[in-house]
Amino acid sequence: MQQNILSNQANNIANVERNATSGAQALAIASGLQGNSNQAFSDLALKEAQDKQSRFGILSNVSQLMTQEGDKVYQDKLRKYYDDLNYKRALEGASMQNKQNFFGGLDDAVNTAASFFVPGAGSLASAKPK
Repeated sequence: MQQNILSNQANNIANVERNATSGAQALAIASGLQGNSNQAFSDLALKEAQDKQSRFGILSNVSQLMTQEGDKVYQDKLRKYYDDLNYKRALEGASMQNKQNFFGGLDDAVNTAASFFVPGAGSLASAKPK
């Protein structure tokens, strides 16, 4: 854009130099052209500042979106960890229940066998030595 502004200014000055009838006329027109160029540079600076702010806004937005995506990934990993932990605890609970049922059944089997071999013994677990 700067090159375009400078190129237009140079072309217009060249046209003024070729077509001006006096030096005063050339200076007056050249100063007007310089004012136009100065205004174009001011507008360009303003547009560049706006573009810079816009790009910063986009960068900030992208940064925020990336942080949110990272949070989603972390939350998903955390959810999977707790799911796995809950499955593990459920299996451990089922294992403990199975062991408890096994030993309870074994106790019943021993008591039943004892009642066959020792009449009136009832439960060995409740039998107290005399």
